[in-house]
Amino acid sequence: MALAVKYLNPKQSLLPLSMAALGPDLLHVILAASHIEVVSLINDASGLFAVSHDIIGYSHSLVSVGIISVLLIMSSKQGRWWAGLWMGHWALDAVMARHDLPLWMDGSGPKVGWGLLSHTMGFLLIEGSLFGIGLWLYRKGYTGRYKIKPRFWVGMMVIVGLFLGSVLSTPNATEDLIGYGPLLLAIPWLMGWIDTQRPQTYESLSGLHRSPK
Repeated sequence: MALAVKYLNPKQSLLPLSMAALGPDLLHVILAASHIEVVSLINDASGLFAVSHDIIGYSHSLVSVGIISVLLIMSSKQGRWWAGLWMGHWALDAVMARHDLPLWMDGSGPKVGWGLLSHTMGFLLIEGSLFGIGLWLYRKGYTGRYKIKPRFWVGMMVIVGLFLGSVLSTPNATEDLIGYGPLLLAIPWLMGWIDTQRPQTYESLSGLHRSPK
């Protein structure tokens, strides 16, 4: 973890980082809305998110995630961070999924998943720990002269609220699952909103720079 802090770039925008971390899910939202990928409810499943991923190979297969990760690495100097987050998303899904995460894009062949979604406390412990580690890394890596402002904490509370809402809600039909998907888009928007108070990020994105107030 100390190594991660050492190489964190405080000028790195939160917007592309959040999009990379959520990348497979954001892609799935688009494909599910277009009826290219298919999910369905599991009526007798225990634990959280009783969803069967019937067709998700384009967004969540190991092959598709690997290809996109390689393209991200080749795209820019920051691409290795984006690729790591994109691939890390798949690795975490492999721990959580109910043995329905495909290796191949067409969904054929073996599928993986340790099924932690069926164990509520284990799922919440891992998700909560990762969120806490992310906050700690952000604070440690933020070496600029500008303080973390209330806007950041407001954004974090909204994200926690969205997560708890997804955990506590009970979809009644497959259409509900597709309807919930666009809420994910709120997270990258929040990260961009937070970034507007980080002049060093503005500088790295568009050449703009604010004078400190």
